This record gives sequence, C-alpha cells and structure tokens, in this order.
Amino acid sequence: MNYGLDVATSAGFDGSGRNVDGPRAVAECIVRRWSTSPDMVSDYLDDDECLDMVSFLSRALGADEIFFLGERMQRVAERDERVRECIVDVTYAGETLTVRAALRLEEEKTFRLVVAFSAAGSRILSFG
Repeated sequence: MNYGLDVATSAGFDGSGRNVDGPRAVAECIVRRWSTSPDMVSDYLDDDECLDMVSFLSRALGADEIFFLGERMQRVAERDERVRECIVDVTYAGETLTVRAALRLEEEKTFRLVVAFSAAGSRILSFG
C-alpha cells in the first residue's frame, strides 16, 4: 500500500523537513491535524478534520472533557482515508496533554504514536 509522502516536521523527533513515506507519512499528517486550528484551514478542510490541541491547554479539563477530547481526536484521525481505526488515550499533567494513539491503517498495518502538546506546540515522543 502506498501511503504517500509527507514532510518530517515534528520537533524533537525529526524536524528535518525530509520526505517520509509509509505509516510515518500518515503519523506526520495526523499530528498536524491535531495541531491545526480549524480557522486556519477553513478554505479546504471541514471543522471536524482538524483540532488545535494546544488551545485546550488554557482550560480546566476534567475527566469528562479529557474523555470527549480523546473521542474528537479519534474522529479527526479517522477522517484521513488511510486510517481505518484510531484508539486514543489522553492524559493531562502539568501543562502538557499527552496522547497515546494506536492506529490501524489499510491492509491491517498498525502503529502506535505518542505525542505531547504543550505551549511550545506538538512533539512526537515515539512512533512505531
């Protein structure tokens, strides 16, 4: 399966700007979807195709809000036609939202992704 090309832009993991392919291309795209305000891309994406996780850092998030935020993240990831299923666990500690995601792509290829969102932006902590 050809998952296309994307650019490695995630700080701390590989912000080199080099082209990546395979599941890594999907991961980069999903992290950007989770890091982009719908207002910034309203000309070519629907509101439910992206989510600015950093904007939630200034809010007092209880367990219910964190649960529903995880559900929204799953729906955003699954809007990508390459993603068949996304299961997300979100934790909020200090001033960081940490997302642990398991993604199942077409042809049953799976990978796990851990991303931290802070005032500095998004950072892929692990992929594989």
